[in-house]
Amino acid sequence: MSTKEIELSKVQPVNDDNTKVSDEEAYEGNEKFSNIYEYWLSCIGFAVGFGNVWRFPYLCYKNGGAVFLIPYLCALAFIAIPLYLVETSYGQLIECPLQMRYSIIVPGFWGVSVAQVLVCFFTCVYYITLMAWSFSFFFDAWKGQLPWMKDGADVATTTENLWNADYFYKDTLEVSSNIMDQGDMVWWLVFCMVLAYTVTYFSAWKGLKSTGKVAWVSCLLPYLILTILLIKGFTLEGCSKGLKYLFLPDWSKLADIKVWQAAALQILFSSGVSYGPLMYYGTAREKNEKLLTVSYMVPIINSATSFYAALTIFTFLGHVSTMRDIPIDQLSQSGPDLLFVAFPALLGLLKGANFWAIIFFAMCVCLGVDSVFGFVDFYVQFFWDWFPSMHKKANKETYCLAVIVFSFLWSLFFCK
Repeated sequence: MSTKEIELSKVQPVNDDNTKVSDEEAYEGNEKFSNIYEYWLSCIGFAVGFGNVWRFPYLCYKNGGAVFLIPYLCALAFIAIPLYLVETSYGQLIECPLQMRYSIIVPGFWGVSVAQVLVCFFTCVYYITLMAWSFSFFFDAWKGQLPWMKDGADVATTTENLWNADYFYKDTLEVSSNIMDQGDMVWWLVFCMVLAYTVTYFSAWKGLKSTGKVAWVSCLLPYLILTILLIKGFTLEGCSKGLKYLFLPDWSKLADIKVWQAAALQILFSSGVSYGPLMYYGTAREKNEKLLTVSYMVPIINSATSFYAALTIFTFLGHVSTMRDIPIDQLSQSGPDLLFVAFPALLGLLKGANFWAIIFFAMCVCLGVDSVFGFVDFYVQFFWDWFPSMHKKANKETYCLAVIVFSFLWSLFFCK
């Protein structure tokens, strides 16, 4: 008996009457993408997400400008690409249920798969929460007057008069004044959360067959919108000032170990390696297909997207800094403050502000969808492989619905 057969026998699932499930019933094989293009788009969409837009530009600016690209490219070459190749190739070669991918190597490693599912679950809840916030701002952008713009923002010369953080934290999220005050349920956010989960479910309910189709829109649309925003940014007065601040090299940063650490963490965070879905996507390719090209091109495209987003954001920052005489170091933000406080205010200063806000938050929703359905695909398949005795009672659509409902109940904590 081979090592693989021995490992399969150790974790062989059983039916309700304690009889062993046959190998054919226990593992039904891997889903496949309809074509190679859907595989590429799904991999790119999973890798490219909010971190490319809100994290990389800020890290680049704070860690030496153009100098930051040196440790970042090193991390890309020596961390992201090798891990990507290993993860997708391993998924392609090993024919077994997802929960056994690591225990085949070392029996005690079965917990690694469980840990990956837990990480995917909490990351998925986090990303869908961001999608819900994006939906909220997307609907607000259709109003005649952008509600997050302060009175006098059009002549503001300080960030205190320009940013309206209260609109995001108090009016939208209704954050309480202290941790002991739990606050009431914000029903508008609950509606946006339901909408985000509905989009997620109908993107992933047919597994790779549906996510592959959705990827044509959710992956390509953000690039179109980002290109439109970049072209607009290049036409704004003072855009070169923003680019200068972004890429002005500070060579002393190369000697700072924290800069190298930030580059490594960013490449791990944004490339999607080690979460698990990339290995699952690898199972969707035939054994005779070569994955070398996709293994280095997807991380490169992901990194190029981060650079693309940085160019876009800092052209707008340079424009506002020039027109309002506000230092760029006061304008630059990261995380939710960039997406839901700073950048909306910058867009609100443009002519046709509603249009620019609408397409920006549409891009944010697409970025969330791309990342989320990779997580959902992964842990739906995980539970499908784990409980083969349930296959006669429920199909994958039911598994997906159960996962979505459970995740939604967790997300309600973010609606208070």
